[in-house]
Parts: sequence; structure tokens; C-alpha cells
Amino acid sequence: MIAEAMPPQHERLENLLPRRVSRLARLLYRETGSPLPRGMRSVLFALSSQPLRITQIAEQEGIGQPGATRMVKRLEHLGLVTRKRSSSDGRAVIVALSDRGRAELELMREQSRRVMRKVMRELDAQDLARLEQASEALQVLIDLIESWPSAAWPRAVRSEPGVERGRASGAAASARPQPDDARADERRRRERAAGHQLPQ
Repeated sequence: MIAEAMPPQHERLENLLPRRVSRLARLLYRETGSPLPRGMRSVLFALSSQPLRITQIAEQEGIGQPGATRMVKRLEHLGLVTRKRSSSDGRAVIVALSDRGRAELELMREQSRRVMRKVMRELDAQDLARLEQASEALQVLIDLIESWPSAAWPRAVRSEPGVERGRASGAAASARPQPDDARADERRRRERAAGHQLPQ
């Protein structure tokens, strides 16, 4: 079955939009002068709307649960977040912003707003209107992505050496010589050349 070709406009947007949004985020982060690494800063922003479980933080940030736990511990050590057991599920840990964390978050936001105000003073009314429309369009995209369950999104399949990629490639993978097989074959060739056949 031949996959349907994507319209050129789709291909441009799927490549340009993430790249430009990421670039804008990096520029604003650089200008804020925050001493926090980007990942920790992102966690603070994720907690700005409501407390989250470690598993939710990991899912939102696209990292493993152990990595999210380490990051939260560092934020807690800095006094920026608090951790407590869930009242409804004693096994779950709830992470929330501390007063210091909320103050740090507001400082970063104000620094970002200051950069935006400075830049927008250089723009005319038409450019400002275009930026406003772009902002609204980005919100539409955000809402669409957030409305989909994460399990519904296609994920890239990564394979490691010696690991089969699905049933379709299972036979081909098993037919390929593995490192131990290759070494044994090489030994047999050498033995044959010396007149000594290895036992099968």
C-alpha cells in the first residue's frame, strides 16, 4: 500500500513550526538570564497551573520517570517545589510550586515580557496584527495536540543491535549473522585453511 503524499504546505509547516517555536523559546530563555537549566525551568512552567504527579511531569516533559524524579529532587533542594503523598493514593507523590518557586516563575515571565515589549516597540501595526494572528493559530495547534491521547500519536521505532523490529523483520533479523556466529564462521574458515575442520 502506497502512503498518500503530504501536501507541500503540510511538509513545510511540520518542519518549520517546531523549529521556529523551539528557537523562540531558546532565545527568550537566554535573555531571561535564569540560572536554572531549561529542563528544570520547563517543569516549573508545567506546575504553574496545578500540582502534578511525578508520572504526569515525566509524560508532559517527554522524559522517563527516574529522570523526572531526579529533576524534582533538585528543584526541591533549591526550595522551588514541594513534594507530598497524595491523600487519595498514598503511593503517588504530588509535586507543587513553593512560594519561592512561584516567585521565581513570575520573575522569569516578567523578564520574557520585558524582552517582548522591547522587540514589539520596533514593529508597526501590520506586523503586530500578524503576530497576534500567529499567536492565535499556535493556540489552535496546541489545543488540537492536547486533545489527543498521547497513545494515539505515531512514535518512531528505535531498534538496538540484536533487537528485532516487529514481526515483519523478525525472520530477516534472525537470518543475519550475529557477532558470535560471525566469529565462529571466521574460526571455521581459518581451520579449513589449515586443514583442520571444526566439528559441527
